[in-house]
Amino acid sequence: MKGMDIIMKTVKVNNYKMEKIADKMAKKFGKIKRGEENEYTFELFTMESNLMKIHRVHPNFKSRRVIDAINIFLLKIDAYLSDGIEYDFSKLIDDGTEAYLEALQLSCDPLYNGELQDITKENYDLDNKEDLNELFTIPVKCLLRIKKSVELWIKKGGINGYFNFLETQIGEKVQGDEQNFTTRIAPEYAEELEFVNEEINEVDNMENNYLQEIKKEFPEIRPYAALEDFKWESDASRYLGNKEYQKAETLYKKLCLAQPEHHSGFEGLADVYTKLGQRQKAEWFMKEAFKRARAFLKDDSIDIEIIEDMERKYEKMKNNWRL
Repeated sequence: MKGMDIIMKTVKVNNYKMEKIADKMAKKFGKIKRGEENEYTFELFTMESNLMKIHRVHPNFKSRRVIDAINIFLLKIDAYLSDGIEYDFSKLIDDGTEAYLEALQLSCDPLYNGELQDITKENYDLDNKEDLNELFTIPVKCLLRIKKSVELWIKKGGINGYFNFLETQIGEKVQGDEQNFTTRIAPEYAEELEFVNEEINEVDNMENNYLQEIKKEFPEIRPYAALEDFKWESDASRYLGNKEYQKAETLYKKLCLAQPEHHSGFEGLADVYTKLGQRQKAEWFMKEAFKRARAFLKDDSIDIEIIEDMERKYEKMKNNWRL
């Protein structure tokens, strides 16, 4: 590619960058909206069938490695569109992640797949950032949707939930072990894809209803109007330490409503649901806690050490879920 005389800056990728890249790319490229799914049928099928073929050969490569592979691929695309940046993933790639990453890149990345590059160059200038931006718009949206699907089916079906689900839906249509790209497609996948997306939308709605359920449970609590919120936080922490989880849950719910822009109530509920083994709720409330805590960084109203402590806690949660 042109511009190789640019001095490259190598950025080591940590867990924080892995977690945030999906949000960054969603803001830049958007997501697949409800009702638009069939427009992305061919690309999604190609990516997911490639992943399935890897898993059939290596069933020990668990579903969660797909999430890591997607995050790394998104970072690679981010680097393609940046000037003078390359990412170092050496500490984050294991055999499973590397295999799934290759499957995804072969499906849609002309800067990686030489055969696809020869075809793509007929319509795109691969040295032009605007062309690359257009070229990767659909793949990024598909990667974000697949990531959502993997997260959903891990929650529903365990460490291999994603692949078990795909096998029941499209397994018969995925034959052989050849890694394909998006000029080799299977239109008959559309019907199954529609079902998959209905499942994802259903869980999205359920997750978005968590706060609505809390509001119905405590309709008397208004934002910023409670005088007992500091005591609620103190008492909830004590109840949590004493394993009185129901009492802690009640107070943390109230705290979420009384201080909706603060992370404490959300983080507290994540702790409670982790203890209770309710992983889906725990993960959702922890992510909501992160959003609120990181917002305080904009005006320096929170210490970075607090964010780092939350990140370590979240990593510990995820590691326990993988076991």
